[in-house]
Amino acid sequence: MAAHGFRTRVVQPLDKPPYVRVVNMECGELAEDISVGQHNGEAFYRYSWGQPICPVRHMSSAVERVSHVLTPERSGKASRTGSRPA
Repeated sequence: MAAHGFRTRVVQPLDKPPYVRVVNMECGELAEDISVGQHNGEAFYRYSWGQPICPVRHMSSAVERVSHVLTPERSGKASRTGSRPA
């Protein structure tokens, strides 16, 4: 993720499973906690709100998707809601 402009660190809470904190180095407000969980009997990366990202065997897809979510829209055009859809 560093090659894409993101800082990562593994967080191991005492009372929860570990997760990876991903932070956009240019805009620290854009950050996400990525965990691993089961989806349809397979290990999947998951966003902090529980939505599956992709199977863990497809790490490059996970990097692409998380990068998309944590990168501000650069075209200057905002969506109708004022935020970029994930």
